[in-house]
Amino acid sequence: MTFRPALSTVLGLVLVVSLSLKLPGYMVVVTGVAAAVDEAGVITRDIATVLKRHDFEAEVSQEQVRQEASRSELAWVYGAAGACQVRIAEVSPEGWHRSLVSQLAAGNQLFYTFGGETYSEQPIMRTRTYAYWRKLRRYFGLSTPHRPVLALIAAAGCQNVPLRELAGLAGPAS
Repeated sequence: MTFRPALSTVLGLVLVVSLSLKLPGYMVVVTGVAAAVDEAGVITRDIATVLKRHDFEAEVSQEQVRQEASRSELAWVYGAAGACQVRIAEVSPEGWHRSLVSQLAAGNQLFYTFGGETYSEQPIMRTRTYAYWRKLRRYFGLSTPHRPVLALIAAAGCQNVPLRELAGLAGPAS
């Protein structure tokens, strides 16, 4: 009969240890959500600042985008300098917004920036790998810089889009 209280005590200790190991990961995930929201606001302000520095009139807009099964919001930054009109948004590193952005860009120039470089198509493997690597590091409480994936739609005749500076917002590759 002394076996049962000893087993209950051991199982109770296992439960306490298990929960104490999960709590720091939970706290990182919860604070990570708040950080992601703050980072999105910072990047849209930074984009608007770059555009204004290059004589674009820039405005930030929350545009609702409807997809097949779900709704998503992209924070677009619109800029205009004469006949050159641009629209820039941070998109999903997993590539979820890729087809939507290509539909919106029909007849216009489309660029993606990530890791300090500019691409004609989203480098899905690079961006997805970095997103999962960042998530894993945050789970263990390690800090990793936010490197957004930016989609840039420019009117067909635009020549003065500050691609290099916008790519710099996405941070250098590591």
